[in-house]
Amino acid sequence: MRYNVLWSVVIMAGLTGYGWTAALADPNKTLSSARQAQYDHLVFEYTQLLKKNPQDAEAYYGRGLAFNAWGKYDLAISDYTQTLTLNSRHAQAHYDRGMIYEMQDKYNEAIDDFSQAVRINTAHARAYNNRGNVYLNQDQYAMAVADYSRATAITPGMTAAYYNRGLAHLGKGKYKLAWADFNRVLQLDPEHANANFQRANIYLKEKKYTRAIADYTRALKLSPQDAVFYSGRGNVYLSQKKFEQAISDYSQALLFFSRKNTTNVTWDKILQGREKQDPAIVDINSALDSNAKSAYADAYINRGNAYHAQKKYGQAVFDYNEAIKLNPKDAEAWTNRANALQAQGLYEAAVEDAGQALELDPGLADALFLKAVCCESLGRISEARKAYTKFIQHASSQSGAEIRRARKKVKELKK
Repeated sequence: MRYNVLWSVVIMAGLTGYGWTAALADPNKTLSSARQAQYDHLVFEYTQLLKKNPQDAEAYYGRGLAFNAWGKYDLAISDYTQTLTLNSRHAQAHYDRGMIYEMQDKYNEAIDDFSQAVRINTAHARAYNNRGNVYLNQDQYAMAVADYSRATAITPGMTAAYYNRGLAHLGKGKYKLAWADFNRVLQLDPEHANANFQRANIYLKEKKYTRAIADYTRALKLSPQDAVFYSGRGNVYLSQKKFEQAISDYSQALLFFSRKNTTNVTWDKILQGREKQDPAIVDINSALDSNAKSAYADAYINRGNAYHAQKKYGQAVFDYNEAIKLNPKDAEAWTNRANALQAQGLYEAAVEDAGQALELDPGLADALFLKAVCCESLGRISEARKAYTKFIQHASSQSGAEIRRARKKVKELKK
């Protein structure tokens, strides 16, 4: 089963503002002509103020907010910087500039600005939260947890910080602590879809299938077109060998993945969190393109696995084909297709696919075993013996039956 992307904590922390300047986390956003005119007017007014008084730090800050909301981030940074030149203790200018740097993946600059913000204003919970986001994006889980804990100590009802800390705990493999944080989020906001989703992922890992299905189902009620949520529930059904239900959920996931792709909805929205109590705080469960495409491919692989279990090998091959198109470097997809081809007696094609898998992962035990079996069926005895031997070297202890068979074959094929 493939559900690695469900545990992803890849970060794309978004840009936020305040009040009338609340900015979107999408650098490609478009504004209505009326909104553009509003910001253009604000820029004009602040520029007039600065002509009268070039030392007006707040005028620079106000114009920076307007540029920020307009999506003109370089100009916003310039004005925030000028604000700080005139008033180095302007915590909010540090914070807002840090948010832009964070969005632009300029992590060192972002950390420096957030650090300055909390040095000036020790109760700046949002700055702690967003510095935690940057640390999390760099896999510095302990530092991220520390910052999220500071944010929750300052603002106990800050659901985003609890949620993000849960993600950091997941990154460290501390599932009980992660569960506690997602549970806390749901106490504060029962309609937090992503907290339901992440808690369900933990239940799935712990094989608590009834609870996992309940949480995935709640998440889907709150966000009924979320492809990843359907994939998660499909994984539970696949684990339970409820293949029809699994296929249904994976099919729904693939439908919504396809719609997002064809309508050019950015992949970073697939897993993005929503903070209902405070729209100025951003959850960071959004994925980058590579992760989203992997999730798309995994849905095909898992549906293919369900078809394979039902001996619907042609349909399984189709799904593995699609997964390979999305991610040609996925050795498991090549191996699974080889397995389905072998089940249909298409040994030559299966050997080719196993070979592709082994080019990507030379020690992949399943591909080695498949290659050995198919080569033997084709009468390619020398290749079969070599593949069985290499399989024995790389197989895990859980492959006891296959290892015994491989050892027996190595002896038989020497004769």
